[in-house]
Amino acid sequence: MKRLEAIFQRELLSYFKSATGWVLIAIFFGLSSFYFSINLLARGFFMAGEMQFMQSLFVMFIPILTMKIFTEERRNGTEVLLYTSPASVWEIVMGKYLAACTMFLLMTSSIWLHMLIGYLMGGRIHPADWSTFIALYLTAMAYIAIGTFFSAIAENQVVAAVVSVVVFFLFILMDTFAQMVGSFITTFLGAIDFANVIKSQGAIDAGAAVEKAISWLTPSNRVATYTEGVFSILPFIFLLSYAFLFLFFTTRAIEKRRWTQK
Repeated sequence: MKRLEAIFQRELLSYFKSATGWVLIAIFFGLSSFYFSINLLARGFFMAGEMQFMQSLFVMFIPILTMKIFTEERRNGTEVLLYTSPASVWEIVMGKYLAACTMFLLMTSSIWLHMLIGYLMGGRIHPADWSTFIALYLTAMAYIAIGTFFSAIAENQVVAAVVSVVVFFLFILMDTFAQMVGSFITTFLGAIDFANVIKSQGAIDAGAAVEKAISWLTPSNRVATYTEGVFSILPFIFLLSYAFLFLFFTTRAIEKRRWTQK
């Protein structure tokens, strides 16, 4: 635990030793404050809208947050020292991951300030605001885990960031892609059913099932009901499992690199 804590502190401080941490915090504060001000004038106090807006920024800013996690060690030549340290691979991965998650909390701390301002101005904090807040951070945890994995397997920061952006952008397009695949399955089954064995409703149901399965894999879709104030434990478990799955992949990738250094 002490080794994990040391790695966590070292990684978190590294964000502030460079401009990365300060710039990310400044940009998030600026954008969220601008949205909060405009939203307050246009429709009143509505925190769920601001948090949904901030989630739309994930595709660009989480890759910047995570791209340096392991590639920076490679660039500075400290990778060998890290891999030959007494810390286990899991401690290394978790220490760096938790530091990135903490950095994200700092980046989005303006949410708390805006909630306080809105409350002091007589605004009401709705249940949907709290559940959207949970959805924001659960989704971020999954995205940060994915970005951590790409940082572990990429050779430099640019590659890690670009691949993460592409994957996150594909998540945005996943619903459209799912609809296209579902329609294709329905059309394809209808076209090859020369003997009329498959009923038209069966082909439609098959296409809908494939569409639902693909959409199910998108992290943000799993917590879509949270923005409506409907909390369910299954999306919570799903996104935590999503994060741990990619942390496991990261651990395996680092173990492979660690053995090649010995």
